[in-house]
Amino acid sequence: MQIELRALHRRLGMTTVYVTHDQREAITMSDRIAVMNGGRIEQLDKPESLYARPQTQFVAGFIGESNFIPVECRNGSVWYEDRRIHTAAATPAAGQYLMVVRPEKLRLLATAEPTSGVNVLNATLSDIIYQGDSFVCYAVLRDGRQLTLRDYCRSDVLAKMPAPGQPVSFGLDAHDTILVAAD
Repeated sequence: MQIELRALHRRLGMTTVYVTHDQREAITMSDRIAVMNGGRIEQLDKPESLYARPQTQFVAGFIGESNFIPVECRNGSVWYEDRRIHTAAATPAAGQYLMVVRPEKLRLLATAEPTSGVNVLNATLSDIIYQGDSFVCYAVLRDGRQLTLRDYCRSDVLAKMPAPGQPVSFGLDAHDTILVAAD
């Protein structure tokens, strides 16, 4: 139905306003989306931009699933605990921010895997939920925050998966690292 409505919209060449609370439906059907919060537009953008480059914590949490990790910007760099965080975007002004980590952007790192330019998040694996073609992995960072990874059940990924209770390292590429101000 969504595909048919989108095709009809394109064929007619008319502007259409579609109101929904279903994020997947909005992303599927829209050329542009206005995310509203408290009666005001929080961000107006293309679906791809809303997902990949949310401008606020609200948008990052509303469109898709996100892990939020507090970071600090100082001296032109981004820091989480004692680690420098690599970003593809310019570093914002000094202060406290949130790093938005999409679960599907994380990857499991093998112990000998090179990590140059990759943000490494060390945690303790708490649970793995098998879902047939994919799995969800839950881990706890040193500061007690839960981190969620979502990936496909490929043998190369499953081979490096430790058992629950064991230490685990996740990698996040610089171009997938998003910073937003905390709401």
